[in-house]
Amino acid sequence: MSSCIMADSLIIIDLILIFAIGALFYLGRNSLTPEPIRIPKDTLRHK
Repeated sequence: MSSCIMADSLIIIDLILIFAIGALFYLGRNSLTPEPIRIPKDTLRHK
């Protein structure tokens, strides 16, 4: 049981870190460039 609880807590911590880092990058890109989302869509269309 303890191993399952530790694994769940690690997954939750990883999700929180990923969400926090993603939010920081998202907010940082939006503050620097107001249109950061169009570039990856264009590259995906060319592929």
